Order: sequence, then structure tokens, then C-alpha cells
Amino acid sequence: MRYFFDYTTKGHSLLDYGGEEFHNTAAAIEYAETIAEHLTHNLTNQWAGWSIDVRNEDGERHFLLQIGAVENKQCNVRILRRPTNRPEL
Repeated sequence: MRYFFDYTTKGHSLLDYGGEEFHNTAAAIEYAETIAEHLTHNLTNQWAGWSIDVRNEDGERHFLLQIGAVENKQCNVRILRRPTNRPEL
């Protein structure tokens, strides 16, 4: 299944129009954790306050991961069950 990794903060969004293929949601979560950890430790707070919003190819939100929440291998992932649609641009 294809997952899309949008970066969001108040008033700003960087949308992922290409996405990445994963066998399951757990693999997509692990990928988002890796991205968040890299941004947290390598970009000196430039991404503070941002989140990675992960949706599937149908636009359903699977989870939201705050950048900076992955420190010390502890992840704050919110699993969302109610599907929402990706905004059309």
C-alpha cells in the first residue's frame, strides 16, 4: 500500500504527492519515526512544532507523529481511526 508523509505545522504544510510503498502500516510508522528522529537530531530545532501526517492512497489518515517526540526511542504516535480526505490542490 502507498503511504504519504505530509509535514504540517500551524499555517504551513509540505505535502507529499509521491508517497512510498510499504507492506503494512507498521512499516510506514517505522519509516515516519526514522524521519522524525533524523529531523530532531540533525536540523537544530528547525522542525520544532512540526508533525508528520501519514495517510494512505485513499486519503485516510493513519497516524500523526510529532517531530521531536522520538527522542530516547520513545515515540508519541497517535493512531487515528476516523478517515479524513487529503485536501485537493
